[in-house]
Amino acid sequence: SKGIYRPAYDCRMRTNDCAEFCPACQDALRKLILFYTEK
Repeated sequence: SKGIYRPAYDCRMRTNDCAEFCPACQDALRKLILFYTEK
């Protein structure tokens, strides 16, 4: 295998030209926000 596995062809995490985050990045960001905001 070569390079990095990407669950989506393009994603906001990879380039600013894309309007949205891919589902994998959305899930990771959601979990990160919950981690820092839950009491």
